[in-house]
Amino acid sequence: MAIGDIKISTLKIGEIDLTNQSSINFSGIEIIEDILSPTGPFAEFNIIDSNDVLGQSNLNGSYDKDVQITFSLADIGGPQANFKFKMLQNKNLKDGSTENQGSGHNKQYSIRCCSAEMLAAQGNYVKKSYNQPTSKMVEDIVKNNFKSDKSIDTESTFGSRRFVFSNEHPINALRKLNDQHVSDQNKSSAFILFQQCDNGNQKYVFSTFEKLFQQGPVVKLKQSASLNSSSTSGSDMQNSIMWINVPDSFFTLTRSLSKVEQNSYDPTSGTTDQVSKKKQQFKFADNNGVYSDPPSVTNGVPVHTAHDAANNKSPTKLSEAKQNRLDFLSQLSQNHGTLEIPGNPQIKLGSMISLDIPSKTDNNTSSGEKQFNGNALVVSIRHKIKPVGQNPRYTMILGVVKGSYKEGGGGNG
Repeated sequence: MAIGDIKISTLKIGEIDLTNQSSINFSGIEIIEDILSPTGPFAEFNIIDSNDVLGQSNLNGSYDKDVQITFSLADIGGPQANFKFKMLQNKNLKDGSTENQGSGHNKQYSIRCCSAEMLAAQGNYVKKSYNQPTSKMVEDIVKNNFKSDKSIDTESTFGSRRFVFSNEHPINALRKLNDQHVSDQNKSSAFILFQQCDNGNQKYVFSTFEKLFQQGPVVKLKQSASLNSSSTSGSDMQNSIMWINVPDSFFTLTRSLSKVEQNSYDPTSGTTDQVSKKKQQFKFADNNGVYSDPPSVTNGVPVHTAHDAANNKSPTKLSEAKQNRLDFLSQLSQNHGTLEIPGNPQIKLGSMISLDIPSKTDNNTSSGEKQFNGNALVVSIRHKIKPVGQNPRYTMILGVVKGSYKEGGGGNG
C-alpha cells in the first residue's frame, strides 16, 4: 500500500451517497479544523459529475442538506475520521463545454460546508442572566445557542459568577467569557472551546492549554533523508515529516510580551517617560471625572467602571488569572510551527505529538535537533485529499505549538 492511500467509506449529500455513483469523481477534498474556532470545522470539495447527478437532484445549496464524510487509511484500518456538516454553498462551476468534445462534457461543482453549530449560531442570540461557574455558561451556550447535540468534555472553572447577556451573538458571548474564566486546576486559565473528531465521533472540548499539554503524545513524527530506502518500514514512512517550518522563537523565547511596566517615548525630545499613574482630568458632560477617587476597599486602585458588589459577593481570583493568562499566552504566541505529513486520523485536533528532527549542524547529528524536538500540541489541521492517482493522496498540514521551553520538550512549559 502506498503511503497516504485513503478509503472514503461515506460521502453523502442529503440522501445521495456519492461513493456509489460511478459517474462522479472527486478532484479534491479539504477539511480545516482550528482550535480557536468554537463553531467547528469547515470543508470544501470539488466534484466532476459527468452525468449531472447533483443537478438532477436539485441540490441548490439549501442549509437543510446534511453532508457526511467518513474515511480511513486504506488497508490499515485504525481510527476513522468522521465529519458531519451542513451544506453552505453548491456552486456550479464552468462545465468545460468550450474546451472538451464528445464524452469530455461534464459538470463541475464546488461544495462548501460548515458545521451545524455555525448555522445555528446565526440569529440565535444569547438573552440570559447567569449566576454559576463560567464553564457551565459555556455548556449552556453550546447546547441552547449552538443547538449542538454533541457531548462536551469540560474542565471546571472556579466559583460562581453573575453575567447578564442582552441579545449577544453566541461567539461574542464566548469571547467575553474568555477573559473571565478562572481555572480551579491550572494557573494559566487560558481556556479554549473546540470540536474534536474522536475515532469517528465529534465532540466538544472545553479545556485550558495547560491541561492539553499534560497529555502523552499519540504518535512520534520523524524527518529523515532515508525514507525512500528499501529498509525503511511502513510505519516510519507513515509517520514521516514531509516538510516543517518553524520560527527562531519556536523553542528559544525571544522576548517577553507581557508588560511589567510601560514607558512612553517622546520623538521630539528623544527622551522616555514612565507612564503616569496620576488621576486623569478627563470630564464627562456632567463635569464628573472619568476616574473617581479610589475607594478604600480597592486599596488605592482607581475605579472607572461601575460594579455593584452585590452581584459577585465571593472572591473570583480574576486579577491573578488575568495576569497568568497574559504571561502564558505571550509565550505560546511565539512558538507556532507548521508541518506536513502523510494523513493519519490518529492525530486529532488538540492531541499531543512528538517531533524528531535531525540536527542540521555538523556535530551531534545523531542526537537530533534539540531546539525543535519534543512534544507539541496540534492546534490546527488541514486535511488534503487529492484525486486518485496522486501520491500521497491524503496529507495533513498541522499547526503546532510547543508544550515546553526545555530541551527535548519535556515538562509542561
